[in-house]
Amino acid sequence: MRERYATTELDKIAGIAYLVRPGRIQIYNEKQSVEDAWAALIAVMGIVHRAHLFYWYPVAGTDRYAWAPSWAQMMEELVPPAEVGIMDMGRFEFDAATKSCKGYCNVFNDAFVLRLDSSVSDPVARGTSSCDDKVERRGKVVVTDKAGQAHEFGVIANHRKTISEAARYVLVLSNWFGFLAVGTKDGAGRFRKICVICVTGGETQHGAMEAICGREDVIFA
Repeated sequence: MRERYATTELDKIAGIAYLVRPGRIQIYNEKQSVEDAWAALIAVMGIVHRAHLFYWYPVAGTDRYAWAPSWAQMMEELVPPAEVGIMDMGRFEFDAATKSCKGYCNVFNDAFVLRLDSSVSDPVARGTSSCDDKVERRGKVVVTDKAGQAHEFGVIANHRKTISEAARYVLVLSNWFGFLAVGTKDGAGRFRKICVICVTGGETQHGAMEAICGREDVIFA
């Protein structure tokens, strides 16, 4: 929609509504702010599309949710293309009463992310956007399986978000394609997304990670 012409940004959001299989179509309100209209669509879009939004957008949201990008981010940031089709990367329900998103996910609750503490790739990436399809930083994650044994996996970051090597993280793994959301849990136990990285090695490595992770309900901030 970034390249599409529309009379207003609200028209673009209304157009997207037909693509994300909402449970119901929101009433068009020309007095509504763009971010309010976008948040209203997020609340009713299909459960698979909500998960796609979480894994596909590579950094944390800057408006009301960390797990989902703001409309401004969607329109302004350069986002690496994600050739994920309509595969089931996850299923995220939205609770309108609490305005929270929840999914039953593959989770590593104690992980380290290494070699991604610099925003510069090799060769040096150009541009200033935090999301950049010309950026490819390679690192690795160290995760612990259910028996307490450590495992290492190669990862790629297509963005400039730095990840400290000194901190422990929670990783949420997509059902397909090896997307790893890096984040922490807040005092209420909600997962707060920091960024998304990708496992190298395709479905083989993804399957190896999926075999050793835990499964649990995750509430997203």
